[in-house]
Amino acid sequence: MFDYQGKVVAITGGASGIGKQMAMELADRGAKYFALADMRAPELKTTTEELRAKGVEVISAAFDVTDDDDFEYFAKLVFNKFGCCDFFFNNAGVSPNHVMWEMPLKDWQWVFDVNVFGVVRGINAFVPKMIASDKECYIFNTSSLAGLATFWGGGAYISSKHAVVGLTEVLELDLRHFNTKVKAYAICPGFVTSNLYRSDTYRPEGEDWMPVGPAYQTDAYQEIVARSSASAVLNMPTDEAVRNILEEFEADKFILLTHQAVGTRCLERYDRFFNKKLRPFYEQPKSMDQELAKKKA
Repeated sequence: MFDYQGKVVAITGGASGIGKQMAMELADRGAKYFALADMRAPELKTTTEELRAKGVEVISAAFDVTDDDDFEYFAKLVFNKFGCCDFFFNNAGVSPNHVMWEMPLKDWQWVFDVNVFGVVRGINAFVPKMIASDKECYIFNTSSLAGLATFWGGGAYISSKHAVVGLTEVLELDLRHFNTKVKAYAICPGFVTSNLYRSDTYRPEGEDWMPVGPAYQTDAYQEIVARSSASAVLNMPTDEAVRNILEEFEADKFILLTHQAVGTRCLERYDRFFNKKLRPFYEQPKSMDQELAKKKA
């Protein structure tokens, strides 16, 4: 097992979901110093107090990953306080879905500003400092099952998460080319219990945003909302997901999965394209169909 004793850990999206559970798990494994960031100050305060109860040192910063200056401030806070960063989890993300031709451009821009440029901001703020520390350390960019596979109605989210896998792979190649001591990993969770379903409350318009306007009244949008709700039946408990991610990390895999079936599904996807010469196909999980049928009954 990897030795986490005394390590310094920084996490964005750290107030809930995988970010929060990762902090709790690493504290249990011996990590000592934590920096948590999230845009939800009350939830961040609660998580910070829960983590401190484990006897570790915690600092926190409430900010939005779409803000360049705040991200840079967070990185400086971590390095000024702890002197280094052994683990940086570039974890914040949002997941609004719609069919591609009906999703407003401002929603596309928001998704990419958080999911892609938020990751880029984290890389720019942390990686130069991690390299300069001249010690072995690790950056984890959170993508998704949606960074490796596709489903209808998820154009903005899926394309943003594919981008995260691609840019993380190139980041690793850049880091190796210049012989740094930093290693990059792409976390690709499947369905996991989290606050991702609350993405609309993280919009720039504020948490009271409501889906008003023609784009949000269509049958397609209503079907996607129902599907998102039904997908909860597939959720893996967050603690199990985090243990699986760390097991993959300790095996030094580049893409860290929560669900091993995801890898098989990805291989089948490319086999379909390159060997079988077939067009894209999506089959919804039967448990989701059953849940949707219950809700309609």
